[in-house]
Amino acid sequence: MNTLWRKIYQIFALTMSLCLLTTALGCSAAPTVGPTAPTKPAEPTEPTEKNEPAIVTVLTLNVAYYDGDLPNNQHLSKLDYTNQSLADYTFAERADRLESLLKYYKPDVFFLNEFNFAWWKEVITDEDAILKKLPQYTFVKSRSTGDSLNGEGEKHTDQYNIVFYDQTRFALLDSGYFVTYIHTSGRVDHCTWVKLYDKTSGQKALYATVHLNTVGNAERAEINLQAATTAVETLYELSGGLPVILGGDFNTTETSRGYLTYEYMVNQAGFKDSRYAALQRDDSGTARIWGSAWKNNGSRIDYIFVNGANVRKYEVASGSFLQDDTYVENVKEEDLEPGKECDYYDISDHLPVISHIVLKGLQATAPEK
Repeated sequence: MNTLWRKIYQIFALTMSLCLLTTALGCSAAPTVGPTAPTKPAEPTEPTEKNEPAIVTVLTLNVAYYDGDLPNNQHLSKLDYTNQSLADYTFAERADRLESLLKYYKPDVFFLNEFNFAWWKEVITDEDAILKKLPQYTFVKSRSTGDSLNGEGEKHTDQYNIVFYDQTRFALLDSGYFVTYIHTSGRVDHCTWVKLYDKTSGQKALYATVHLNTVGNAERAEINLQAATTAVETLYELSGGLPVILGGDFNTTETSRGYLTYEYMVNQAGFKDSRYAALQRDDSGTARIWGSAWKNNGSRIDYIFVNGANVRKYEVASGSFLQDDTYVENVKEEDLEPGKECDYYDISDHLPVISHIVLKGLQATAPEK
């Protein structure tokens, strides 16, 4: 009988020891079998000082509305190479190169200027459009220089300024467009903008693009200054003090007749030129001639300005594309000799500008009135 009680006591002691051990390890009871309630997605957290700095790659490019299919196309009539023709510069051909460029640089946000109805089809609506092959990107609605909406208007000169962004990384907080200048000809210049929340870091910022006019005289220079001033002041109000990134074709160099706009941007508007703000920079220009040995003369008319942000790296995509649309970053000068065959092709008479921007909770500076 004593032996039986001794065994019962040993079993009881062993059971208690296991219970105490389970409690010490923080274990819980065995889960029940069956469906569980769905977990509610976490709400986005407001940016705080604990948020990690975000590196956002921003690209801007004037894609040019000129089409090799257009008759008497003066902009594409001086191809320097014996194996190239206007057929190499149709919207379809250039759209394939644009797709290759986006795959190469993988921008988080990108701006496109001179984006007319033909580009709209190639990039957005056609069955094999770029956005259908790169579904991570979406865009904001916009009006064009002819005041048409979303690809309407069958004129090549009816152009949009479009902001695209990676919707897998960003949540859209707000977006829109506004008029920066109305010309006597009826042309309407717009600024298109988005306010984005970075789901990876919690940072918020406003991204916008403009396309200013070619400066040929003092009157046009003043018009561009007015348009830039309207854009800057409106964007600051829309930002609520958040960082603002403004890019596009400003059609002015730092020292040309239109320098008034550049001086305003860096001296009064609160912005920094990302080229000079960058820790690592590229001093290439952004203008080129189609299918020409004169690939880059150093003229810089396309910019990305930042307000309330820093810049890690600034670069100009001054490479070219092979016939199969592969992007080649480094092109040898001897391969561009005019009068011979050339295996390199362009997207546009502009070069893409890329800035790797650092967001870390800084506030934008208000423009001077």
